[in-house]
Amino acid sequence: MVIDDPTYGTQTPDAISTVYPYSDPWYPDIYHGPPDSSVIFHYPTLVWISYGGGGIEKEESLLRKYLDNGRNLFYSDQDGAYPFVRTHDDTLLSPGNFLYDYLHLTEVWDDFINANTLEVKGVSGDTISSPWATESLVLGSSSILYGGMFITDGNPAEIFTYPTGEACGMRYEDPVKGYKIVFLFWPFWWIEDEEEQNILVTRVLSYLGHTVPPSINLIPHPTTMAPLPHTITAGVKSYVGSIDSVILTWVAGGDTLRARMTNTGGEIYSGEIDGITPSWSEPIVYTVTAYGSNGGVSSKEGSYFYLAPTTNILYVNDSYYPEYFDYSFSLENLGYAHDYYEVALYGEPDSTIFRKSNYSLIIWNADMGWETILKRASSENLLSPFLEEGGKLILTSDEIMGVWANWTDESFASGDFVYDYLGITYLYNDIGMDTIIPAEDPWNISSENLTWSPWWYDFTDGVEIDTSRASAIYYNGNGNVVGVGRKIYGGYTAIFYTFVVTYLDSASVDTLLSRTIDVLQGGSRKRRTFFLTPGVIAGKEGNIRFGIPERTHVRLKLYNIAGRLVSTLIDRKVEAGVHEVRVKNLVPGIYIYRLEAGRYRGTGRLVVVR
Repeated sequence: MVIDDPTYGTQTPDAISTVYPYSDPWYPDIYHGPPDSSVIFHYPTLVWISYGGGGIEKEESLLRKYLDNGRNLFYSDQDGAYPFVRTHDDTLLSPGNFLYDYLHLTEVWDDFINANTLEVKGVSGDTISSPWATESLVLGSSSILYGGMFITDGNPAEIFTYPTGEACGMRYEDPVKGYKIVFLFWPFWWIEDEEEQNILVTRVLSYLGHTVPPSINLIPHPTTMAPLPHTITAGVKSYVGSIDSVILTWVAGGDTLRARMTNTGGEIYSGEIDGITPSWSEPIVYTVTAYGSNGGVSSKEGSYFYLAPTTNILYVNDSYYPEYFDYSFSLENLGYAHDYYEVALYGEPDSTIFRKSNYSLIIWNADMGWETILKRASSENLLSPFLEEGGKLILTSDEIMGVWANWTDESFASGDFVYDYLGITYLYNDIGMDTIIPAEDPWNISSENLTWSPWWYDFTDGVEIDTSRASAIYYNGNGNVVGVGRKIYGGYTAIFYTFVVTYLDSASVDTLLSRTIDVLQGGSRKRRTFFLTPGVIAGKEGNIRFGIPERTHVRLKLYNIAGRLVSTLIDRKVEAGVHEVRVKNLVPGIYIYRLEAGRYRGTGRLVVVR
């Protein structure tokens, strides 16, 4: 058990759990005081993290019983003596004092050193401190960092000293009662090098009899459409002993498959996942398990999405508020079959998703795109390869250039994505808009029939363009370009609307998209009469959309990830067409929704994030 008992502010039990995941934290401020005997006697070791010396003295009688029963204590505090002597000054100890009776200290001095940086040296050959016998262990980064010193009766091993020779760390094993104590007269969680902190904690816990498992750092695998096999990598290390083996497991076709991961250099291990099938709703879940030579075993679970295109249009929802600014409903209304890439669910993918070989048209919704995954530089933008390959793009965003320009008016030039592919030379950030005026664009995309009615706030961007490279499609009332297109014959076509599409009424959204897509796609459509859209809620409310080809009885039910029914959203006759159901007041997590509509069935995932 790790007790976080601060006086000068909350410290972090993560200093222990980083290397020993089996520890349980205890917060006296939250749990109304320190733990009683019914709690601490469940644990063979107490780690008492204190900073300022207040609280442990209240547990003295309990600690005496705990240690008398052969349990262990790791105590670290710059004011570690104060609770037992009630002074920060140099103090002699005598029998009856806890520090004298159990730690065998005869003299203590809390505030012996006051410095922004502390250096302590270990002892050559010591089971805990030998790594710092030559190079000091450095603590720092505080204006109230103190260090204490002590003198022992000769029984404990002095394992850390200051450069001037005074002892500031000890370990002791009682030959009769069997308890072990490690006492550091300074806050170990302020060691400047996190790796050295991990080494120290591991060596202390090992001395106290705990098997510290290997440490695993999964290197995230991005969403991908890459052919199999997929390589999984992880950083694996053991602070005690060595790594015996690392095993990768995953499920494919109902079977659990295994592969031995190999060391590819340093602490990096890799293994391959194969035999899986693409899915837009179910991630690939895998586990990396490491076995240490000391008998320690640890596992970490990871996941990623393996996708495959099902049609030639990809809709990407990259909005900061994906549930509010999603206009994929219009694609359903218009009958455009499309795959739906939800950035909030799938994250930033690798380079295999947004490619001409997968999709002829990408519709990228970055409306209110404050956390867009698109980058300003062409060399870093995920869409650059797609356009270079001759793809067609519809990009919408009122904020993306503002994000890139740090919310100021700014020029764009060669090397910037919007200049290189759309001919945009200047941004008027957040100028607002009162109307949308069609330009005489060469493709006849623009329309007089767009109704502008923002329902939240209007910080639409306007731009200037190089008219020798691009054409205006729409203006605002001030004459700024708010719709721009560029076509490279034999190459790509890119359209950019610098306003929030859902600030148009639904009929106008349909008009805008149908005219734009029909020009880019040559008027072809692949109509889906039955569909169920993916769902993401990034707030308190969100939508689930579905379409049915005929009037029928519809049941739409929402389940939690454990399969328990959360809510029946619809259970009635529903007319043919596109429908939208509002869901709200769900706690963050993953939900499953199932649609039954006559002979049609559909299942989807609803992800609730905050």
